[in-house]
Amino acid sequence: MNIPPSPAAFAFARWCVLTHARPVLVTALRAWGFAQEASALEKAASTGALRPLALDALQAVRRTRRFQPARRDLMGALSALNASATFAGRGDTENAAAMAVGVVVGARSALAWRRPWQHFRWRERRAAIIHAAQQEQSSHKDSGIFSSDLV
Repeated sequence: MNIPPSPAAFAFARWCVLTHARPVLVTALRAWGFAQEASALEKAASTGALRPLALDALQAVRRTRRFQPARRDLMGALSALNASATFAGRGDTENAAAMAVGVVVGARSALAWRRPWQHFRWRERRAAIIHAAQQEQSSHKDSGIFSSDLV
C-alpha cells in the first residue's frame, strides 16, 4: 500500500528544485552565453513548467559548440534539473533533493571552467560543494518551515 506524500513533502521538494538548485544553474548558463535559456528557467513558476524549459535549454546546449567540459557539465546539470523537477512533482523528497545536489555540482563545475585552475583539486572542491548543498537542504528541512515527518 502506497502512502501519498504529504503537502510538506511537496513543498520541500519544490524548494529543492526552484530555490536551491535553479539559481546556481541559471548563473552558470548566463556565464556560458545561454542568457535566453537562463531567463526562461528563471521565469518558470512551478516544477511542471520548469521541466520542458530544462529540456529546451538542454537541446540548446547540445546544439551549440562550446568548451567541451563546460558543455558536458551544463548538460548534466540540466538533465539533473529535469529529473529533480520530475521527482518534486511526485513529492519524492529524497530523490528530488539528491538530484538537486547533482544540479548544483554540475553548475558549479561549469562555472569553475571559466577559471580552469579551479579544477586542479576538483575532487576536494566537489566534496565540499556536495557537503554544503546537503547541509543547506537539511538545515532548511529542519528549520520548522516544513513538517518534520516528510515522507
